[in-house]
Amino acid sequence: AMAAAMGCVAFPVGPISTHRVRHHSRIQRISQNAMSRRSMRPRELKTLASAAPATAYVSPFSKVEHEEQLFAILKAGTASGKVPKRLVDGITELYGNYKKAVVGSNKPGATADFVAKVMASVCERVMIQITSPFVFQSKHERMLEPYNYYEFGQRYIRGLVDFDTSRLGHADRFATIQEQLARGENVVLLANHQTEADPAIFALLL
Repeated sequence: AMAAAMGCVAFPVGPISTHRVRHHSRIQRISQNAMSRRSMRPRELKTLASAAPATAYVSPFSKVEHEEQLFAILKAGTASGKVPKRLVDGITELYGNYKKAVVGSNKPGATADFVAKVMASVCERVMIQITSPFVFQSKHERMLEPYNYYEFGQRYIRGLVDFDTSRLGHADRFATIQEQLARGENVVLLANHQTEADPAIFALLL
């Protein structure tokens, strides 16, 4: 990822991180196909498990407290034809990998219920994009309401990062970057195999 390519940062995030990225891409492709057819602390996992922060409406996923509830909603959605079966298959695979990484860390708050709530928020966001897709313009500015996607990403990635064994190398390079930004200069970080998780991991360190 970006960190490894820069030679600056090492973040152990579990043995199945490559699977996680692959399943992210798979769910995104499924979601796109369906559309065409029609400042929180790192270790406070328990307090960050709400299914849908600052959402503009109440969905069934927002009330999920455990795994059985989540899959019951997905099963009912498939039976009614509202949730594509291929989407459920992709989410089920992602769920298993995410649960294995989070619960296997044995960190405080890294429970199966935490996983269910986080994944419920993922399902909610995917379904919203299927029914009412967001169209990006040529220029886009960060949006934090009516739904805060920044917190959404932080909560998802936080459960995968082991802060006790993570380290920051070559911190002086980041100090130099900060000085350049303060002078109004542009800083470009080049990386090989960048993943969606990189920006979220950097943000968690701030």
